[in-house]
Amino acid sequence: MTALSLITLSNDNFPLFQHRLMRIERCSFLSPWSLNSFKSELHNPISRIWGVSDPDGFAGFVCFWIVAGEVHLLNLAVAPEKRGKGIGTFLLTRVIEYGESAGVDRIWLEVRPSNPAALALYRGAGFVEEGRRVRYYSDTGEDAIVMSRFLPSSLDRREPCNRTMTDLFVPETSRSFSRRSIAERGPDCMRAPESRLLRSGGKCSGYEP
Repeated sequence: MTALSLITLSNDNFPLFQHRLMRIERCSFLSPWSLNSFKSELHNPISRIWGVSDPDGFAGFVCFWIVAGEVHLLNLAVAPEKRGKGIGTFLLTRVIEYGESAGVDRIWLEVRPSNPAALALYRGAGFVEEGRRVRYYSDTGEDAIVMSRFLPSSLDRREPCNRTMTDLFVPETSRSFSRRSIAERGPDCMRAPESRLLRSGGKCSGYEP
């Protein structure tokens, strides 16, 4: 595999990568995030945005939340010309490793049924389907497949996660807390449409290899 480097994006270095990041975002999703959406995540204390670079430059990114002992994967995308080279897997693996080191119990995401590349990525990384949210994606009317993965640190103390599952399946209109959901893109592009948990559905699962 080509040598890859992880970049922690911050308010200081974001201007160096924002044009490339937004190009990847816009060519990867039906309902792309705006530049201000990414900037707001940089100010969000529970949010992380990481980029990945190869010898040719900025090649992809991932955005996720770490809150209440869980990781919520919001957005992951890889440049179209870089797909199929393991970059999506690299980013997802780094998130899993980060969760393990932080003592996280579980990672959650949502993905479109019409995104086989994303489903293959997540299943290959150990994610399993937990349920569906009917007509979650307003742009196409598709359901969202809710997937999760327990991390090793939680396996010995695993209990039914009623709080999280209840939260995930509460109608979008009844949510009052300020967090976006997870959603859709594909193995190299995952995430959800403009309706992410507050923003209508997060972003995470549109990955395309």
